[in-house]
Amino acid sequence: MARKIFWFSAVVFCALFAAYTYSLYAGYFFIFWWWDLPMHFLGGALAGLIGAWLFAVRGLRPAFSAAFFGALVLGIGVESAEYLLGFTYSPWMSYPVDVIKDLILDLVGGSFVGYLLSKI
Repeated sequence: MARKIFWFSAVVFCALFAAYTYSLYAGYFFIFWWWDLPMHFLGGALAGLIGAWLFAVRGLRPAFSAAFFGALVLGIGVESAEYLLGFTYSPWMSYPVDVIKDLILDLVGGSFVGYLLSKI
């Protein structure tokens, strides 16, 4: 199970990395107001997969809580890094609203992965 979760995480990471890199190059974050939404959903899904993988490596069954809290921890870490690096400008909304929206989408992505893992 841990091997399957690892490879699926690798695929999601590659897709997210490619989409994010191209988005920065093309300026999609400043052209489309909604472009941040799928990026954070996929980031939350990746964080949930990493949390589930950590459970599976230890021999535990991946649980919803592992995916949820993995997304929460990584989401808070990313938002903290954005703040510390000065990436607080958003042409569409105020920074506190953007942070809450980003964390909610991270949690939705992690919860989605947790739900899927609970059905396996």
